[in-house]
Amino acid sequence: MGKPNVPRICETCGAGFFAWPYEVRGGQGRFCSNRCRWQSLVVPIEDRFFDKVGRKTESGCILWAGGTDKDGYGMIWSLVENQNVRASHVSYELMVGPVGGLHILHRCDNPPCINPVHLFLGTEADNAADREKKRRGIFGETHHKAKLTEANVREIRADYAPGRGGILARRFGVAVNTIHGIVNHKIWTHVS
Repeated sequence: MGKPNVPRICETCGAGFFAWPYEVRGGQGRFCSNRCRWQSLVVPIEDRFFDKVGRKTESGCILWAGGTDKDGYGMIWSLVENQNVRASHVSYELMVGPVGGLHILHRCDNPPCINPVHLFLGTEADNAADREKKRRGIFGETHHKAKLTEANVREIRADYAPGRGGILARRFGVAVNTIHGIVNHKIWTHVS
């Protein structure tokens, strides 16, 4: 048997190659390599993304109609990163521009929202500050290791006087550093 002798142009990369006559007759011989053949089967993330754009709500949120993670954020497979990525991240990059390693934050505080108008960039610190400002997450007495309540924190601040940190610490079962952090508003900052 000789060499493949039917000249072809790869549908993916445009390179010239030779195919077997039986491949061409059978509808094959369209790609120069298996890599190009597999690439032809991959639907670009932009197309897959827009297939999963859901309805717009009265508040202006555009909801993700695809799969979500445990927190309700839309997820989509990225071939580039070889893992699921947040749909809000893809939305921002497609509509606004590169993220550059920053976090995507939601103005609307609605996890499945992918409306780029509702999204903005921020650092990890910005994300934490936004979460605390909106009183999301686990902090204060909702934290599973919390020993104090908001009422205890108010009482500590009211009863504190120089030299009484140790007494208050023993009374509430916490460290002296915790008492100082509370009275100096370094911790439990959400309690006035």
